[in-house]
Parts: sequence; structure tokens; C-alpha cells
Amino acid sequence: MRQLKSLIAVLMSLILCSASAHAWYSVDYHQTTENPFSEDFTKDYLSVHEESGSPQSLTRLMEMLAKYKQPHEQAELELTLAMIYNQRNGLVDHAKAIEHFGNALHFDLPPTILVSAYLLQGNSYEALQKTENALADYLRGLAVCLHYPLPATLPAPPAVGRYSCEGEPDSLFAKKVNEEQRKQVEHRRQVMFERKMLMEKCFLIDAIKRVSKNDAGQIQQAAEALGMNGEQIQKLATQTDNCLQSLTSPSSP
Repeated sequence: MRQLKSLIAVLMSLILCSASAHAWYSVDYHQTTENPFSEDFTKDYLSVHEESGSPQSLTRLMEMLAKYKQPHEQAELELTLAMIYNQRNGLVDHAKAIEHFGNALHFDLPPTILVSAYLLQGNSYEALQKTENALADYLRGLAVCLHYPLPATLPAPPAVGRYSCEGEPDSLFAKKVNEEQRKQVEHRRQVMFERKMLMEKCFLIDAIKRVSKNDAGQIQQAAEALGMNGEQIQKLATQTDNCLQSLTSPSSP
């Protein structure tokens, strides 16, 4: 019995370690590698993930929604359901995707996740030929991007050096090494954030042009209806340069 308990403990630790590397839908994994969820939530979620793509997995995710009530748990489950209904072959249902994206958007999502949710919800509206709703979501996503001073072209991901420091961990040299590594990690996180936001910004501009048929007046009117600077958005969305070209600029990896 004692050996069995030890084996169970080892298996649980392996499950939780693998979960820390799981790309949660509600977590920007470029900014953190920590698993923000409880052991029980993680175990249940990964168990459902093994059935991903089956109707049974949808039922179990709905059961988890009724069981786990913490805001970050609800956000993760709503986004998971939304992504399944938005993209999963055989289970695509854009009306349900919109419902779950809408629920997820009530929570405090990281900026990169928030922008992606608006883009994908807009895609679902577009698939249902609800172009006005799609345009509104694309504009909302673009507005989030404009809160940040993003570079004009896609920056290359910087490397983070690996350091080994022998000796006392509290020595001045060890502290300098740790501080340098911390700075490199923070710099990489900032660059990865900028890359993700710039890519989403370009996808949103492309989508805005597509659903509005590049009608400057329609874009400005829709932006102003959302309380945005319509003239600024209109100029950005109808610029002659193709924003997507910046994703293949010489500075890209």
C-alpha cells in the first residue's frame, strides 16, 4: 500500500509538471511559465483534454464550469469551449463560439489573450455573415493594440544566456549574474509581447479592411460608435502599406 501511494504521488507530480508547460488559453505563456490553477482543476482539465475533439469533452467542460467558480478558472473554461466551437473539425458552431467568447471577455484577460479573443469572435461573426458585429470586434481588438507603443516591424526574439555561478549564492558576483539573467528574461518577455501584439494588430487591420471592403467612411463611423477616435482608426485601417508585410521584414527571425 505504501508503495502504491508513493507511485500515485510520483504520477501526480508528473501530471502537474506537464501541466506547467501546457499552453493554457487564458495565460500568456511568453510572460509566465507558472500554472495558475489548482491541482484539482489541472487534473480534471487535462483529463478532459485527452478526450479533446469528442462531444463527451464538451459535456465534461460544461460540468467543470458548474464546479469551478474562480474567475480565472471560468475564463479558461469559457475560452476552451470557444476555441473548440470556433476551430475544431466536426464541432464547429460559430453561434456557440460567440457565446463562450462573450462570456470569457467579461473576465480580466491578459492583453494578448484579449486581442486574440476579439479577433476570433470576429471571425465567428464573419462566418455567420454578421459583418457589422465582426467589424466591431475587430475594432475593439485594434483599440487594445493601440494602447501600446508597438514597433513598426516584427522584432527578432532575443536570446537569454545560461549562466552557471559557482561559489556562494549571496556573493556580489552571483548577484550580478542573477540580475543580468533577470534583465535578459524581462527583455525577452517584452519583445515576445510586442511580437504577439504586432501580429494580432496586422491581422485585425487586414480583417477590418476585408469586412468593410476598405470603406473609410464605414470604418470611421463604426469606430466612433464604439467611442473610439474614428479618424485615427480610419487612417490606420486604410493605410496604403500592407501591415502584414511587416511580419516578413528583414528584422524578423
